Amino acid sequence: MNIFSRDRGHVEDSAGDSRDGVVHVQILVNRVNRNERELTVKVLERGREEFVFETSFLTSQSEMYTYHLARDIVKQYVEAEDLIIESEYTDAKLPTVKTVDKRMR
Repeated sequence: MNIFSRDRGHVEDSAGDSRDGVVHVQILVNRVNRNERELTVKVLERGREEFVFETSFLTSQSEMYTYHLARDIVKQYVEAEDLIIESEYTDAKLPTVKTVDKRMR
């Protein structure tokens, strides 16, 4: 054991790629006209850095319903392929709950 060796910061990863099987999900809901929405779903595997699942279609449902439909599609794919969702991005306008710190009398 040489404490003063030149390669003392070198660490070998024997466990493999820790991001294998971990995915990033992107759900985009674009309004085409008053009655139609275009849904685009992409699933990116972080270990290989490539898209493993892509789909795009038109629907006449609301934006929130379309988003939840896409989530169901992604959940089915992830469970079938035994993957883990690390992060998710969406541009859909979803309802939020905001708490107020103001004290009421």
